[in-house]
Amino acid sequence: MEQIANGHKQGDLLRKLHPIFELSPLIRPRGLWVAPVIQHPPILLGLLYNTQKDAVQYRLRLQTNNQPEVFRRTRWRKLTESFVRQRSTERIQQAFATMALQVGSAETFALLFSPESSDSEILHLLSSSRLPALFDQT
Repeated sequence: MEQIANGHKQGDLLRKLHPIFELSPLIRPRGLWVAPVIQHPPILLGLLYNTQKDAVQYRLRLQTNNQPEVFRRTRWRKLTESFVRQRSTERIQQAFATMALQVGSAETFALLFSPESSDSEILHLLSSSRLPALFDQT
C-alpha cells in the first residue's frame, strides 16, 4: 500500500472494514455497498478482485439487535463477459438493498472503484465518504 498522509485514521477505517474490504496488490476493491443502521455498525457488502486469479468475490457483514455478527462470502468466480458480470452485480445489489430494508436500514449507498484506481485514490474516496461517520456513531 502506498504511504499516504493521515494514514493513522485511514488505517483505523481499513481495520473496521476488514475482511469485507481489502487493499493490496493481490486483492483490489471494485465496490463497497453500505447500509446504515441506527446504533449498529453499518451493513457492508464488498466486491473484491483477485489480480492473480482474475476473479471476483462478494463479502457480506451484518450485525443486528441481539444477534451475533454474520459474515458470508462467495467463492472466487471468473466473470469473463461484462454482461454476465453486470447482471450478477445488479442481482446482488438488489438482494443487498432488500435485506438492508428488512433489518431496518432506510437507505444504501455505494462506493465504486475503477480497476485503475491507486491506493491513495481509493483511500481518499473512503475517507471523504459518509462511511467514517457511520462507524463513529456506533
